[in-house]
Amino acid sequence: MCKVDGCDTACNQIGSAKGLCKKHYMKKWRRDNPKKQSIIARRAKIKHYFGISLEEYEEMFISQKGRCAICQGKQKHGSRLLAIDHCHLTGVVRGLLCHKCNIGLGLFDDDGALLARAIEYLG
Repeated sequence: MCKVDGCDTACNQIGSAKGLCKKHYMKKWRRDNPKKQSIIARRAKIKHYFGISLEEYEEMFISQKGRCAICQGKQKHGSRLLAIDHCHLTGVVRGLLCHKCNIGLGLFDDDGALLARAIEYLG
């Protein structure tokens, strides 16, 4: 049985050496390995939401030289990762954008005609 108070689950092969059920063993592992857990979570999120692997994200990042596809701003160390830009109708990934450009496109609903009118207005 699991040695965590209040847990009456039997130990399985994964956590049996530590006297923990799978649930408590995994919880302890995530707490003890935050960097690995962060990578695993990011990999799963990218795959789930965008259908690409972490390696494909990294390939795009390298091909864009770590820069936003629109403003060409370089990702600053310690700042938010470049966002994965995608068509909301088809789900097709277009590239990586900085937070500001990603929000800007979103506010224009990815509408090229509306963006063209905004450019004309600014001109």
